Amino acid sequence: MQNNRCYLCRSQQLDIIHYGTRLNKGINVLKCRSCGLVQLDSIMQNPDKFYQQSGMRRSQEQDVLKIRIAAESDDERRFIAMKSKIANKRVLDFGCGAGGFIRKASKVCSEVLGIELETRMRSLLNQEGYKCMGSLQEALGNDNTGIFDVITFFHVIEHLPDPVAILGGVRQLLSKDGVIVIEVPNCDDALLSLYCCNAFADFTYWESHLFLYNNSTLTMMIERAGYRVNFIRQVQRYPLFNTLFWLSKGKPGGHVKWNMMNDSLLDDVYGDLLARLGLADTIIAEIEPIR
Repeated sequence: MQNNRCYLCRSQQLDIIHYGTRLNKGINVLKCRSCGLVQLDSIMQNPDKFYQQSGMRRSQEQDVLKIRIAAESDDERRFIAMKSKIANKRVLDFGCGAGGFIRKASKVCSEVLGIELETRMRSLLNQEGYKCMGSLQEALGNDNTGIFDVITFFHVIEHLPDPVAILGGVRQLLSKDGVIVIEVPNCDDALLSLYCCNAFADFTYWESHLFLYNNSTLTMMIERAGYRVNFIRQVQRYPLFNTLFWLSKGKPGGHVKWNMMNDSLLDDVYGDLLARLGLADTIIAEIEPIR
């Protein structure tokens, strides 16, 4: 499906900023001259089926234990940051994946629900005793209206063909004072905008990343969906030596391969600097409906 208008401002003034995506050289990456949104020039047919059938995962990433181990640091970071906010609350994790966050959140929440398109992950979580549904429509149809105090979208919004519509739909699930927490990749990541690392661009511009945001365009999308931003901030998920490995070797995983160089104080200083410059790899926003 061709995508030659800006999703946010509807401008047709779009420039190609990268030819090809990670696995599909026929899809190009565009940037709107007017608002700065980054989007693909075409999107896949039937994306729901793609995600249901584990289309995002390469063959070597199919082992669930390995997936959970790889996600552990992010799951723990999110849980620590949100623990006080979700204690004794009802929480919905939209796009919960292998369930790392809901497994942790269930220890302190009064109720946790996951929504996950991937059939394999959803079945596993239900077998493990966690409540997980396959779609927003299913959640809306199961007496969940107005009950969730916190809804999370961790690296999900960038995969949605129509995020404004999805945010409009989940509004029905929020409690009176409920909030939504969104985490997305930053299109102004230093590896793209400062260091201009071509290998990283080839990797991060992915056919599954339909849109990439910065602080400004994420705020625009949120406001179009009828929400206000309570806060928006940046964090650096990957440490300094992952960045240096990309620049040196053109590959990810430097924080693992050069783990003897990892230093939490150094990483904190580097991450804080990038965040102040708007160049960290991740954006986090808390939002609430305009009531």
